[in-house]
Amino acid sequence: MHIDKRIGKKWIKKPFAVMMSLSLLAGSFAATASPSTVSADPSNPVVGPGGVSDNLTVWLKAEDAILEQDSKFTGWANKVDGGLAFDLEMPTNNDEAKRPVYTETGSNFNPTIKFNNPTASNHYAASAKLVGNTKIKVQSGYAVYKWPQSGNAGALVGSTETINYGAQFLGGESGAFSAGTGANSAWGTFGPPVRTKFQLPAYDIIAINDHVAQVDGKAAAIGRSKAYAPLNITPVIGATRGSTSNWIGLNAEVAEIILFDASTRDEAQRIESYLALKYGITLNEGKTDYLASDKSEFWTALANTGYGYRITGIGRDDASGLHQKQSKSQDADALVTIALGNTVQNSSNASNQEHITSDLSFLLFSDDNGANEYSNSSLKEPVTDYALAQLGRKFRVEKTNWTDQDITLKLNQSTPLTGKHYLLSSNDGTNFSVVRPLDANGEATVNSTLFNTASYFTFAKVVAPPKLVDSKLEGNQLTLTFDQELSTENPFTGFTFDGGNITPDSILVDPTNPKKIIIMLPEEQLADKNGVLISYDKSSGNLKGINDSAVDDFSEQTTDLFKEQLTITAPGAGAVVPSVTSITGTAEPGSAIVIKDAAGNPIAGEIKWDNYGNWTFSPATPFDSGTYTVEATKDNNKASKKRAFTIDASKPVLTIDHPISNTLDKDLISAQPPVLLSGNAEPGATVVVTIDNNNVTVTADGDGKWEYPLPSDFLGGIITISTTKENAETTTLEKTISLVDKDLLKTEIATSNGKQQSKYTADTWTNFKNALDHAKLVLQNPYASQTQIDNAKKALEEAREALVEDTSNGGGNGGGNNGGNGGYVHYPTTPAESKEKLTAEVVIGDNADSSKVEIERTKHADGRLTDEVILTREKADEIAKKAASKGENTARIVIPDAKDEVSELNVRVPRQAWQALKDSGVDLEIATANGLVQVPGSSLEGFNSDFYLRLVPVKDANERQAIETRAKNEQAVKNAAGNGKIQVVGRPMTIETNLGDRPLTITLPLKDVQLPAGEDKRNAYLKRLAVFVELPDGKKEVVFGEVVTLANGEQGIRFNTDKFGTFTIVHLGTTGQHQAYIKGFPDGEFKPDSTVTRAQVATMFARNLGYVEDGQTVNSGYQDVSSSHYAAGAIAFVKEAGIMQGNEKGLFRANDPITRAEMSVVIANYKKLAIDESVELTFNDTSGHWAQWIIEAARQAGFVTGHQNGSFAPNLFLTRAEAVKMINRTFDRGPLLGVTKSSFSDVGAGHWALQDIEEATIDHHYNVDENHKEWLAE
Repeated sequence: MHIDKRIGKKWIKKPFAVMMSLSLLAGSFAATASPSTVSADPSNPVVGPGGVSDNLTVWLKAEDAILEQDSKFTGWANKVDGGLAFDLEMPTNNDEAKRPVYTETGSNFNPTIKFNNPTASNHYAASAKLVGNTKIKVQSGYAVYKWPQSGNAGALVGSTETINYGAQFLGGESGAFSAGTGANSAWGTFGPPVRTKFQLPAYDIIAINDHVAQVDGKAAAIGRSKAYAPLNITPVIGATRGSTSNWIGLNAEVAEIILFDASTRDEAQRIESYLALKYGITLNEGKTDYLASDKSEFWTALANTGYGYRITGIGRDDASGLHQKQSKSQDADALVTIALGNTVQNSSNASNQEHITSDLSFLLFSDDNGANEYSNSSLKEPVTDYALAQLGRKFRVEKTNWTDQDITLKLNQSTPLTGKHYLLSSNDGTNFSVVRPLDANGEATVNSTLFNTASYFTFAKVVAPPKLVDSKLEGNQLTLTFDQELSTENPFTGFTFDGGNITPDSILVDPTNPKKIIIMLPEEQLADKNGVLISYDKSSGNLKGINDSAVDDFSEQTTDLFKEQLTITAPGAGAVVPSVTSITGTAEPGSAIVIKDAAGNPIAGEIKWDNYGNWTFSPATPFDSGTYTVEATKDNNKASKKRAFTIDASKPVLTIDHPISNTLDKDLISAQPPVLLSGNAEPGATVVVTIDNNNVTVTADGDGKWEYPLPSDFLGGIITISTTKENAETTTLEKTISLVDKDLLKTEIATSNGKQQSKYTADTWTNFKNALDHAKLVLQNPYASQTQIDNAKKALEEAREALVEDTSNGGGNGGGNNGGNGGYVHYPTTPAESKEKLTAEVVIGDNADSSKVEIERTKHADGRLTDEVILTREKADEIAKKAASKGENTARIVIPDAKDEVSELNVRVPRQAWQALKDSGVDLEIATANGLVQVPGSSLEGFNSDFYLRLVPVKDANERQAIETRAKNEQAVKNAAGNGKIQVVGRPMTIETNLGDRPLTITLPLKDVQLPAGEDKRNAYLKRLAVFVELPDGKKEVVFGEVVTLANGEQGIRFNTDKFGTFTIVHLGTTGQHQAYIKGFPDGEFKPDSTVTRAQVATMFARNLGYVEDGQTVNSGYQDVSSSHYAAGAIAFVKEAGIMQGNEKGLFRANDPITRAEMSVVIANYKKLAIDESVELTFNDTSGHWAQWIIEAARQAGFVTGHQNGSFAPNLFLTRAEAVKMINRTFDRGPLLGVTKSSFSDVGAGHWALQDIEEATIDHHYNVDENHKEWLAE
């Protein structure tokens, strides 16, 4: 064979062993990769593409590439026996990067060869190319290749001969397919290409002036020139030789090249049909029949009317060397792959070991271009009876001479298939039936007998029935939320709750959200219940989705969270006590609590809350025996609980005050210091505490306080406390404590903390951040119920999983506040965490003390640093004694953070510790670089628990911006700002505590805030500071404080508050008022370039300093200024102030123009500038001038400027425009921004001093922005 001769010629210089191995490799590849040799009948030899062999000169198929080990491309065998051969020539520098790359599955499971040649015009020597060994005539040709994503494809078929630009055939230039001889104006273009797929360009030079071109079987207009004869060239694949301005090298992925030395116009349809089936190309938009090598039709346009899209198929045509066993269309949105056998081979057509039985045998399908969307159908899934949604696109099958065997159809989607899918078939394209399900790969294998000569198929997916995703009980209204819309068919049946039936007329689909149904439950059956078990029985029910899928059985325990949170913790149910002075309990923060007697009458009294929903109601007069109802309302929520107790004055006093709630975090039980069970009894009384049938006695102190540390192995349950009087009367109380587990919530928070805001879309991040913040509040709440904990964990997990990455900014870096570790409760320690012990200094009074408090600093896996401080009883006693010895009443713990690295501080103060400070009259302060929190002893009066503080500075710029946006939109802030511009200043701080509504004093520093330089503006700026407070319950308010100077010299704002959340200093816009100090002229002009006199300057200074002309006669003090002079009073005023003086003769020269140097002296006198005669002079014309040093001092202070040429012109008379600019700077006024028009006819909108002139000449109000610039107030 010719190919063997070529191998011998090409490799003759290689060692024998190498020659043998490579020869075997090439032979074995041909045996497995060439479809023509797999099952070709020896009686049906390969003739040519489409069975066309006459005049065939070049037939290069990528499967005939010559490869060394590891698929290294070394040559390309011409399929035309006895025809020309091609040798691979590498670039002159032997650049391996240019070697063509062979890909086994490049195009429709068939091989391709990718060229990567230079895109420069002088490319030939630097290109990897296949050079023919003889000259041929090129008259017609076909190719299948893919353009690069940008730029031109370059020379596909070129020549070794230098013909001007270089010959080119079927290549790509000027953004189109192209062909030409290389001579000037002897080339044309057609196209343009589609860069996302392989295409089939064809060109035929029928005669010099009769050229035709096609792309994918569709006629294409030829641009430029099409008047030249067939090419006579020595062909080169991948480059073309020409002048230095020739075409570029080939940059394309090539599957096949076919050249003829005659016109093939009459054979084109067969050749293109062969290529189209092989490479998944649709010819002529489905308007052309497909012809086999014997000219018989195997896909007909007329029979497939309406189904001419994405023609795809498998088939065998021995004369064409075609044995295509699997295929997928090249066209966009192709959904189906077909393969012979029981699976789609992802590797290559050659790797599919199945065989098409007969020659000239084809099975093709095409589609109707229906939507790639699913919609409801009448079909049901077998067995489950679930509804099936049918694909909008349908496919028509055409079989030709086909012997039936197993085939596989694979549904391809841009994303992995979810849910169950089915293959459907139909004989009429309208009525489909279910065939079989698709497997996990989206494949279904069927025997081709399923399809007759005109059969249809499509796909469907199971529409799962509506699934219950959430339930919510509010009062007697139960809302069930499903994952899809529900049918509004009524009445509904099949529902029960707690075993009882629900009447159908009490159930309806929510008219505002058809994914929800609302069930109104009987109120009388819910009185003593926090929740219900709702059940649905499919066999007796009729609930279904709008897709007609029936809802499956379900049972759901649902809780009225609002009602569950309403508890009465003391007095206990049925208690018999000497008196009841308060009722305590829990409720959702922000609820309104009303206590009613048995007759339903509200009881007067006061209610106090802490941050976590613990409330205490103290009646105006002590309670009597009876049954009382506690009602809680918030928004549309309402709940009530009853409590009965008996007052018996003969009983001894006994209370349980702590824990205030009936739930405790299990981790606190084993923590140190232990949780105290405490309360009040009669002084000296013996109190018996019974836990798990074990009795322990404790004695109340002189104030009647008793306490008992809960044992570390306490597992929860009923605790009984009793005390007995001498008269044998006994008071017995019970408290049930449930231990809650926060471990899963901690783990979820730890997982969520690492998320970065910049990576996600704004809406999903906001939802996630709200869930994270809420979860942290629940984690910090030592009294949270297990339901609250579980719900918070679930909500955060769902919000985290719902985060959507923001692809618009490439993912970004940085991002939101990573949060903290939740009060004084530790997060789970991961191996990446590290801890170190530090000490905090204690300042007693105003002086540092030798006392130190230990800090545990944790470096978390995400790089955050958090601090935890526990003030022990021993350390508190030490501090109290030292304070007493010094006569001081404050102790400040100063947290070290010189590098501003700490993202969170948690301070825990056990009851014994703060009690020791309180009893000694010492107030506790916690100081950080981001704020100071003062806890007055008076605020702890009546408090019976440990308290904690959590301080989290908001350092993230995005979160700070979000706060500013919320502040600007908050009506309370708008009301406070009036017309002022709202701006966040300093660093926001989140402060959380369990001290409830007990007032603390907070000082926030004006961190990194540059205050205005002028005293007036600074004071005005500081007066407009306030604190924007965002509370955990969503409420917002504005607090005004006082500006104070901190120990480090910074200024801050101090305020008292009994509500805690995120505190942010906001500037409400400085609003001030300026009076005009100069006027224009009666003719409406300002005359900015006119000179200004000394009297006028004296008047302008005096007016700015508050001088008011009252019309009275004034002695100016100068002999040349009479008392009747209009400026006599002003001149006397500035003289007395030491601002302006006369000369040595006692003359003021009031009407003389003032020079720029004299004005500098006036400014220096008023500002009392220090004059340094050793500094270097700036201006080039002041050296030696009598006022040189004064001018320099005024320049350094920013009150005067020079000219662009570096001069100051000290002796020039000052103009009116220059005067107002200098005076404005001197008195920290203007320029007045926001001015849109001039008040004077001779001062245009573009005048350099317009804003200074308006500042000086009009009475106005102004605002000061964040850059301390003055803006005209509207």
